[in-house]
Amino acid sequence: RYAQSAYKNADLIEETVQSEGYECEYARNGWIQARDQADQAGLEASIQAGTAAGFDDWASLPPEAVREKGGMRVEDPAGFSRRAASFHPAKWVWSLLRTAIATPHVELYSRTRVLAITDQGEDYAVQTERGTIHARFVINATESYTAILHPQYRGKLHPVQTQAAFGQGGPASMREHIGLSGKRGFFGRHGSGVMIGSDSTQLPYHLAGKNQPSRFITKFLIGEMHRYFDPDPIEITHEWSGTPGFTADEFPIVGLIDGKRQYLIGGMCGSGTAVSFNGARHLVQKILGLDGPDDYPAVYFAPTRILDPQNHHWPEIEKR
Repeated sequence: RYAQSAYKNADLIEETVQSEGYECEYARNGWIQARDQADQAGLEASIQAGTAAGFDDWASLPPEAVREKGGMRVEDPAGFSRRAASFHPAKWVWSLLRTAIATPHVELYSRTRVLAITDQGEDYAVQTERGTIHARFVINATESYTAILHPQYRGKLHPVQTQAAFGQGGPASMREHIGLSGKRGFFGRHGSGVMIGSDSTQLPYHLAGKNQPSRFITKFLIGEMHRYFDPDPIEITHEWSGTPGFTADEFPIVGLIDGKRQYLIGGMCGSGTAVSFNGARHLVQKILGLDGPDDYPAVYFAPTRILDPQNHHWPEIEKR
């Protein structure tokens, strides 16, 4: 179910970029994931499992094809997601916002902290630093910040720090517009520079969004990059960190918080782009009462599986 919703999400993004004419450096050239010799049995098993479930996207690439497509130097076959795409995330979000606020139905309030959400029966009072908004429905697109606003998610939805750095130069062999990753980091060429990233350190809930990158991790990532690419010089100019939201089962939370009209989309476990667009569309479909496929069934994705697993209605196991 998760894979089905994620592939649909990717297709919806591509359709939207093309139909709206968004200029966000979109390219669907795949994602190469390096694997060592010890990983080959697992890689082959995952490919077979995907094929058995009806997914033909996940494949294996021989070392020479990895070098040709991504510029990576590997000794063993790598995993390859054929339909993965890349884009400039800020340009994608700005494009969506530009479309939204051009209508008379959307108001955007930036840099406005929400302090609390109170159920008042017929509506919700969204209390902010600049006043209170009354809303019939609320979608908390709060990801790793969820536990700050909703205490019941403390210890359930964790902020996990990941970080990235950008530098001018870097390996000339690294290809643009394709996903590239090793076992301990990801890499990407952007114009005259290269971005590198890694880490998954769990933080206390109140440190969600804390920007505190580690220079040690940046240096380690440069070493990892040189395992797969020619050791061309790179001058690091930017470092930053962020906090994806993680659940124990590494499935996202998409659904009702309170059984009424307040929804949550979060816990994307570092795969936000694979969830957010279709996840938000799914919640809007529910709010507007539109007919359509149930891309995020409650038995898999509802918050109750995290908050109250004893009373959650779990899916039936399908035997093959």
